[in-house]
Amino acid sequence: MTCAARPTLSAPRIAIAGAGIIGLSCALELARRGATITLYDPNTPGRGASWAAAGMIAPAFEAASEPGVHPKLFDLCLESARLWPGFAARLEADSGKPVGYAPGPSLAVAADPATARHLDGILNTLAKRGLPGD
Repeated sequence: MTCAARPTLSAPRIAIAGAGIIGLSCALELARRGATITLYDPNTPGRGASWAAAGMIAPAFEAASEPGVHPKLFDLCLESARLWPGFAARLEADSGKPVGYAPGPSLAVAADPATARHLDGILNTLAKRGLPGD
């Protein structure tokens, strides 16, 4: 893939630890802006935490009602999910390859009472924010 901006001798040189979705995305955007990037990861790019999450973007399950989570994390997760379709389209346009983005709802099933209470907490948080959830 080529980026519009070309690094110059005066361009910032940036090292990024981790070649998962976050590290790779940051590297791509910084390279587009003219920085010279070096990625460090002991594993195959995209095979660490990004691989484990299977590419799922589910802000409600990640941050809606977890105890001790910063109250603004849910807002950040929602905004990230809102921006993702445009980011995916740009990746496809730049690479000429599909990224496999498929928007859709998330499904969670409670196998025990503790999980049911946790899911009820998520539903309450969604309802307070006027977001869908059943």
